[in-house]
Amino acid sequence: MNMNTNGELTFKVGGVTEEEQEKVMALLGIGSYKKEIWSWQFGENSPYCVTAYRNGVLVGFNGIIPIEVQAKEVSHKAFWSCDFVVDAQLRGSGVGSKLKDEVLRLYSKSIVSSYGISDVAYAVLKKKGWSANEATVDFKKLSKASSHRDVPKVAVQWLNSLRKYFSTNQKKTSDEYYWSFTNSLPPKIEIDNLWQHVARGYECSVVRNYDYSKWRYIDIPIENNPYLYLVLKNEKDALSALLIYSFYESEIKIVDYIGPKHSLKIKGYLLQTLVRRYKTEKTISFATSDVEWQNTLRTQGFFATSSKQRFVSKNLSPKSIEQWFLTSGDSDGDFLMVASDKPKENTEYHWRLLTNKEFQSSQSEWQELLSRSSCDKLFLSWHWQYSWWNSWGESIGAKLNVVFIYKGDLLVSILPLYFCTRKLGPFNVRRLQFLGNCWNQRDTVRTEYLAPIVDQNYIGKLSVCYAKVMNTLNKWDEFVWCDRLDGDAS
Repeated sequence: MNMNTNGELTFKVGGVTEEEQEKVMALLGIGSYKKEIWSWQFGENSPYCVTAYRNGVLVGFNGIIPIEVQAKEVSHKAFWSCDFVVDAQLRGSGVGSKLKDEVLRLYSKSIVSSYGISDVAYAVLKKKGWSANEATVDFKKLSKASSHRDVPKVAVQWLNSLRKYFSTNQKKTSDEYYWSFTNSLPPKIEIDNLWQHVARGYECSVVRNYDYSKWRYIDIPIENNPYLYLVLKNEKDALSALLIYSFYESEIKIVDYIGPKHSLKIKGYLLQTLVRRYKTEKTISFATSDVEWQNTLRTQGFFATSSKQRFVSKNLSPKSIEQWFLTSGDSDGDFLMVASDKPKENTEYHWRLLTNKEFQSSQSEWQELLSRSSCDKLFLSWHWQYSWWNSWGESIGAKLNVVFIYKGDLLVSILPLYFCTRKLGPFNVRRLQFLGNCWNQRDTVRTEYLAPIVDQNYIGKLSVCYAKVMNTLNKWDEFVWCDRLDGDAS
């Protein structure tokens, strides 16, 4: 902690006490949820934050979050400037200007940026020599017109959607990629390898590696984490892209993207998959500065809103700032909104959808859980289940949907499922069913006593989790559970 004086103002760096936190939150006019995320957001003792005092009274605050930024393939230590506030009675008196000057003095050799700021702050900072990025556009898609005011918006969506018929970049990717929805991040090595591979394509961006993603979307200390992940992998089982979004009260908000800077195909496939999955929800939105993403959003029928997402930065070339890759997740406003929302669905458990390769190598973990369950030790063994899939999966045109459910690091349940289609007259019916049988469709080796594999200590505790997983899997029309053991309580 250090102190500096500028006229009648005294500035303190770091060492923000709980009493000071309460005063800052009073100035910001926000609830107690801010206190819950304070240490996560700013670090223990808020080492980089700046508080302003006048005659011993706290009259201003500038929150500072350390980040890592990559500009022209070189990594820099940088800082987000956020939660800037001045006592309402002193606004216009120069206190805010001096507070910003103090921040720039302290971090004169580092990149300092601010995103999602007010009109007044935007004008002040530009006068002080901060460079702006005005490329961010907020896009939205409505599932239907809820009022007469929505009718023109839906009409614009329809007109925008016609673009796809004239686009040369909307190619099929089903043979190249496969996707899965999950509520847990992919492994560290996969995200780090992906970022290392795609980073050079960006002129400027926050370093979106695993450590950043985990801090930003997993470690945030709120009761029910709303973030979900659309994972895209290629035919070699390598992570190709990751789309991060939140889901609350029928509203989908895309907040981040880790993937190639230049790939209309991947972006189009991700967005098409997300829209298809949540087509009945009220809205889907995404704010970004990326031109390719903006074109992709328009092609999928999204319309640009009038919302302004202002971004300014200092101590970096204007070109890099103008080309800074920005998404909703870069703004502290996103996690403040998440923290302030009402409790969401319980996320005590997390799950992952296995690839064919992961299924093949899951014997040890599978059998260990089976030993803790009361499930049939023959038909639900990894050996039987994998052998059945290996023998019949390809010939029946099935897609693997084996789900591992965890509590912390403990595997507590397995849903051994697969997805296929069947003909019903002129229609294709999408069916989800357990591995081991192809009911009323093909003659295969019959498997009995089918059920979720569940740790005996968690029987009856996973119904909400099962419902969420089933709702997250590939869109299906019917679920078949044959050869079920009577009295199964899983």
